[in-house]
Amino acid sequence: MITKNEARDAKVDWDYVNKATEVKRTYLVTDRTGKEFFKMYKPSEAERIFKTKGWKGKIVGCLSR
Repeated sequence: MITKNEARDAKVDWDYVNKATEVKRTYLVTDRTGKEFFKMYKPSEAERIFKTKGWKGKIVGCLSR
């Protein structure tokens, strides 16, 4: 266990922490042909997947912790 004094001036990679603690969200996805469906992704996953597949998405809900 780390004490407050030991943790002072610690370097934290907040991008890593945010990605590790992300909650999946429900997206309403529209594909290239106009078909709509729901998918669950973490926000960082969704950006990458939407870009590669040419989809568009909108967050419509999220899971509670």
